[in-house]
Amino acid sequence: FQIFEGPKVHIAGIAFAGNTISSDAYLRTKIGSKTAILGRFGGKAAKDVIEEDVRKLTEYYQSLGFFDATVSATTKPRDDPGQVDLEFAISE
Repeated sequence: FQIFEGPKVHIAGIAFAGNTISSDAYLRTKIGSKTAILGRFGGKAAKDVIEEDVRKLTEYYQSLGFFDATVSATTKPRDDPGQVDLEFAISE
């Protein structure tokens, strides 16, 4: 077995694209992903949490009547190793 352990990845910023009905601040209350405090504490970029956030946002938009709404999440690395920006693309 070979185990390669890289740096822990933290979320430096969260953005939403394509949302017109709800504000970014309100959508942040619907997700479990959080940004890291002081760049290193909390805010871990866990794949399962991000997938759950996509599901929660999709359900939120469907509850508003947007039955064809789709949500996808992408991570973009920053210059600082171990930090990424998380962006949710929303098609209402």
